[in-house]
Amino acid sequence: MVIPQSFRDGIQAIFCETLTPEEVMRRILLDVRQRGDDAIFVKIVSVIGLNEKALQAIGPAAEIIARAEGLNGHAESVARRLRSPEVG
Repeated sequence: MVIPQSFRDGIQAIFCETLTPEEVMRRILLDVRQRGDDAIFVKIVSVIGLNEKALQAIGPAAEIIARAEGLNGHAESVARRLRSPEVG
C-alpha cells in the first residue's frame, strides 16, 4: 500500500514519529476511549486532513480495528465513507 507523502507528513507532525496507518488508528481509538467520540473526527478530518485518497488508504484498517475494539458505530461510519466518500 502506498501512503501519500502528505499523509505521512501529517502523521509525523501530529505523533512526532513515523507510524503505519494501523498504528495511527490504534492511537486514535485509544484517544476515543479516553476523550469520547469527537476525538476520532478531530484527529482524522481536521488535523491529518483526510481526503478521499487517504480515506481509501487508512479506511479498511480503521474499520477492522474499530470492529475488533467493539466500536461498531465507528466501523460502520468508516464503511459508509469508503462506499461513498462524499458522505463525510
